Amino acid sequence: MENKDLVLKLLGCLLDANNAQMSKSNETYLQIGKSYHIRTVTYATAGKLKAITKNEFVFESASWVADTGRFNEYIKDTSRVKENEYIGEIIVNRDAVVDVIEIDKAHGVTV
Repeated sequence: MENKDLVLKLLGCLLDANNAQMSKSNETYLQIGKSYHIRTVTYATAGKLKAITKNEFVFESASWVADTGRFNEYIKDTSRVKENEYIGEIIVNRDAVVDVIEIDKAHGVTV
């Protein structure tokens, strides 16, 4: 095996080990009891964070947000959204999350 191939193989092993360690972590900046707007690769949801698992975020008092309108205005006052469908509890896979923003209200409920 050439030196270049050996180095690439070792780097690959290190990356695999690092990714495995990261995937076992429940560490997050999100806090249970706070409300968040989460954009995923396919949709957006807003709700009060109920639980955190290794692979998922669980939200209560949650809604599917079809259209926020002007996003900066929505973040200031989530009650302005008309395209907001109440769901109740939503479980979001952590691997699908694109971004998260803390909000004051989820589906018009102060939390």
